[in-house]
Amino acid sequence: MEMETARRENAPIIVIIADDRCWGMIKGGQKLVYEGRYCGVDFTDVRYDKLAQALGCYGERVTKPSQIRPALKRAVNSGLPAVLDVIVDQEVHLVPPDLVVLDSIWMEGCNAAGSVCER
Repeated sequence: MEMETARRENAPIIVIIADDRCWGMIKGGQKLVYEGRYCGVDFTDVRYDKLAQALGCYGERVTKPSQIRPALKRAVNSGLPAVLDVIVDQEVHLVPPDLVVLDSIWMEGCNAAGSVCER
């Protein structure tokens, strides 16, 4: 309930949620490995904007890219902690990065090919 704390402490933060309504990378892996047989990766349509409002914060759902800038301005102008629930396409980022890229991100400072630390 970080948003409740932000509201109580009058911290005018803005949280932008890229809401794909699923565990995107996990779903992508299941799509590749299990030929689209999904298990436990899809969410119901959670209204994060409404949750923010229920906590006394500013909340707005954004469904089109052209709405992001005006919504962000309204969030700033509210003077409240805010949540922008930005709906994104579920299919766009389903394919996870290859393992070498993931290894290089997770093992920063280490050799990506062999995961042998160079320190």
